[in-house]
Amino acid sequence: MTENQGLAKTSGPALIFDNEDDEKIRHDPVAVCVVMLVNAMKADFGHKFQSQFADANAVRMYKRRLWKKINGMNLAVVFDAYELFVDSNPRPEWPPTVPQLLGMVEELEKSLKKTAENRAESQALTRLPAPTIQCNPLAMLAEAKASAGKHSREEILQNHNAVLVLYGNKIRRGNHGQRPCNVPGCGKQGVISASTKGDGNFYCGEHYQVAH
Repeated sequence: MTENQGLAKTSGPALIFDNEDDEKIRHDPVAVCVVMLVNAMKADFGHKFQSQFADANAVRMYKRRLWKKINGMNLAVVFDAYELFVDSNPRPEWPPTVPQLLGMVEELEKSLKKTAENRAESQALTRLPAPTIQCNPLAMLAEAKASAGKHSREEILQNHNAVLVLYGNKIRRGNHGQRPCNVPGCGKQGVISASTKGDGNFYCGEHYQVAH
């Protein structure tokens, strides 16, 4: 016996799609989700939907299968996963199969989880003290102006470094294509991440050791 034949013989919740006006559907959030998804597919794919589901029985079996698989899932994520499928590039020509839609839900849940983890990690690091400047650049610059022309090359470079320290954050933030360290107020370039996919937080060398 095939799975569809088994579903056709099943009594109880699996048969709620025999009549969409059934009161059971209106009181079942998962069933309402399935009906709304299928109606969206009809609108989005038009004749392609009709070609994929040749008759009412095929649509009913699709709804039953989808109802069974998304039971217990976050229905808002299921809707968002369908929208991501529709907005894929290149745009799909056919409505998603149940495995395709479930795969999109799984990927979206992973992405949402990773985003939440990154946010929690960032919030935890905001309690770190702000980085301190280890010299007095204003005093160094004042001294340089007071004794202009008397400094050696090494002293000139030292004064130049003071300027970089004083305005370091502005200079670094002006470098396009670079990630700043994820710790607020750090200003250094974020060069290390625990993620191998590029979807994690990036830190400078010092703060990466603190975060991990």
